[in-house]
Amino acid sequence: MASELTAVRAGAGGVARPRPSAHAQPSLSPPRVAQTMAVVLSCVTALALLLLALTLGNPGMVAGEPDTTAQSAVIHGFYDAVNGILAGGDPAAIDRYVAPDVVVHGADGDIDGRAALAARLRTFGATSPGLSVHLVALIVEGNRAAATVEQSASMQPAPGLRIEGPAFQPAETEQFRLVGGQIAEYWQAPDDRGTTRVLPPAPLSLWLGAKQAGLARFAFPPGAEVDDLLAPGPHLILPESGVLTVSLDGPAEIARADAVGWRPTTSAESPLTLRPGDALLVPADVVHTIRNRTAAGASMLGVLLSWRMTSPPQSSRMSPGPPTLFSMYNAGPIAERNVWDGGATIEALARSMDICAARQDSTLTVAWLRLDAGQSIAARPTVGVELLTAQSGTLLVGQSHPALATNRDSADQATGFAAPEEPAVLMTGDGVAFSTGLTGSVTNTGNAPAMALLVATGAPGESMASPPAASLTARASAPCDPGTTMVDAK
Repeated sequence: MASELTAVRAGAGGVARPRPSAHAQPSLSPPRVAQTMAVVLSCVTALALLLLALTLGNPGMVAGEPDTTAQSAVIHGFYDAVNGILAGGDPAAIDRYVAPDVVVHGADGDIDGRAALAARLRTFGATSPGLSVHLVALIVEGNRAAATVEQSASMQPAPGLRIEGPAFQPAETEQFRLVGGQIAEYWQAPDDRGTTRVLPPAPLSLWLGAKQAGLARFAFPPGAEVDDLLAPGPHLILPESGVLTVSLDGPAEIARADAVGWRPTTSAESPLTLRPGDALLVPADVVHTIRNRTAAGASMLGVLLSWRMTSPPQSSRMSPGPPTLFSMYNAGPIAERNVWDGGATIEALARSMDICAARQDSTLTVAWLRLDAGQSIAARPTVGVELLTAQSGTLLVGQSHPALATNRDSADQATGFAAPEEPAVLMTGDGVAFSTGLTGSVTNTGNAPAMALLVATGAPGESMASPPAASLTARASAPCDPGTTMVDAK
């Protein structure tokens, strides 16, 4: 005899039962004697089947089988607790539904224990604003359950950053094994389409005057390294694939993929092990070495903020000559790959210069943004410098400033930066840059979700936000002219 299946629709209080066919014909009422005989025969048949099931050991009929109604209540309660934690609620909310030694199978590996699961949910909630999980349907069979879920996220993941267009959230399946009325094993839905994630703004202490920014991709074959790097400004390291180690001769700031926010590194952590989703911010003048010590390839995105090569800050340890990292980020044209000593390949993706940013204090915002088909990052004026790369999918990038020419021949010959052109199409791996005074927009023109990585700098409270018109006017008057802001993009 087949074991019983219980199908429960999300939000429904009972068991789904088949509806009678619209074409079924009403039957005639049988005589009372026939009804009595049918009842007797049914009882005898049921008793015979029960005895047979007990004899054969059919698990679907064994006494003490888990109550599917109670099991479904556990799953419903679990998702209610999950959404509470994602919204910033008490992580202990899952204690009632999850066993202390639960095993969670995730796309990025397994985690053990209820505390670890609660910590992961708390991290998701803190870095993915508005993230929630909606239970669409549930099937329970014995101590097993399968849930169909959909996720949704905020359309404004950071101040001043707004996603436009309808979201498409495909249904995913998650599975559970329950023991003693609690979840003992949990198979999470694969995160193969990406989820929006935003790190809290990190304070930056820069310098007065012009600021140059570069975005590059570093590829490390097994055993490759770039050593003794010394930068004139902050160097942001964002692993994309594989495992990298970074040795530091001073303090830095790190944001782990499985933790909330930035924290200082310690000498006991060196060398640091970095994986995709981690972020490391190395301050100016801190020597660091990046290595791939594994038997597989690894890659990272890097962002370098620097002064103009001819005018280093007086406090810098760098000489006026081009520093090593500066040379790496500015070697050759955009999209050209260069192999450096140690075996690493470096490809510049985008460069930008902001001569309108007269303030010394700044902030750094890092955001991984999911754009569904047709969705856009709403156009807004840039404050500071913004660098963006397409990590998957196809993106259409538009940028405009009335004071800027639209001909690449108008490039600043001293710096190699060019004025914006017609809207550009970014394929996976391409990059683009914006700086103060430019208005940029980004649209997913493909048929599938796309992921974009955005790194933005700006004055505290203004990074990635549209400033008041008076603010831009004041910055444009003296000592700078936003019409000289230049952009170079792949």
